[in-house]
Amino acid sequence: GGPNERGGPNERGGPNAESGDPLLRAQILQSAGRHREAIAFYRNAMASGADPGECHQGIALCHQRMGEADAARDAYRKAIVAYEKQRNTARWRAAEKGLTACRAALEVLGE
Repeated sequence: GGPNERGGPNERGGPNAESGDPLLRAQILQSAGRHREAIAFYRNAMASGADPGECHQGIALCHQRMGEADAARDAYRKAIVAYEKQRNTARWRAAEKGLTACRAALEVLGE
């Protein structure tokens, strides 16, 4: 995985593809290269209350890996907006890392 991925250990237990956690499932599908399916699970995760910045960033990376630059840029912009809303919250340190990664990805995509 590259620097824009939002992987890492999951506090809720070991990952498996049949997990009921849509965010974890999205991350597993993304890692497996099943990007279109992963996008659907990232959207489900957001609807279930998962961090919108992390979900939009995952969607963006999926689009980027599928060569869909316009959709990737749009999703990275949404991730940046979501992360910026986390200023002055307990999640700011994680959001800052997401912001940095999203801005770098937009530069790579020519924005």
